Amino acid sequence: MSAVTIVDRARQVLREHSTEERPLTAREVAGHLSMFNHKTVVSAVNYLYQNANHGGLVRSRKETRGHTAVAVYWYKGNTDETE
Repeated sequence: MSAVTIVDRARQVLREHSTEERPLTAREVAGHLSMFNHKTVVSAVNYLYQNANHGGLVRSRKETRGHTAVAVYWYKGNTDETE
């Protein structure tokens, strides 16, 4: 598959599964896209964030998972409506 397809799939996963209340790491996005190489998916997520036309993708390094602070991603406007 082309790199554009991987970027599109990563964008789709972030839009569907990542919220400000429950953001995803690039590694978690790769877990949703297990048919692709892990490093390629992580690169796609980084590309989405660095691209000037990312469409509201937010990154934060404030989330602690395990023993380290990790970068997490979500799109502005994505909220967790389940309680």
